[in-house]
Amino acid sequence: MSHEMEGHLKFGVFFAIIMILISFLTMSAVDRPGASSKPKQINSPTVNIDGNATLYHTTMSSNIALNLTMDEGQEVSWAVENSAGSGTITINFPATLYWRDGTKFDTVDFGEINVYTFLKINNKIFVASVTDLQQ
Repeated sequence: MSHEMEGHLKFGVFFAIIMILISFLTMSAVDRPGASSKPKQINSPTVNIDGNATLYHTTMSSNIALNLTMDEGQEVSWAVENSAGSGTITINFPATLYWRDGTKFDTVDFGEINVYTFLKINNKIFVASVTDLQQ
């Protein structure tokens, strides 16, 4: 291969890498795999977390049933805000969830926000963490 052709080839590879980087950097957060620009708001007695966002937010004053359908390896967070005024919200989690030490954190007291992080590994959904936030 001549030096001239080798120079053109290097330039072509360099140009292609630059174009790929520019296209990735100009994507909005929603276009990037596994990313979302803002929480997906779901205010319903039945919450379906389908993995199309990385953060879900629910503000409720009544009990909640949860359905989870996530892809393998996916991590999703769900913030549950109690707006009941004085009561406690009970969350009916799927029986197939795996909790640390088997302890369920299925209630959200008035004035609290519980943030649940779910992780799907080996076709099982684990509750990776629960954070109890006070308002």
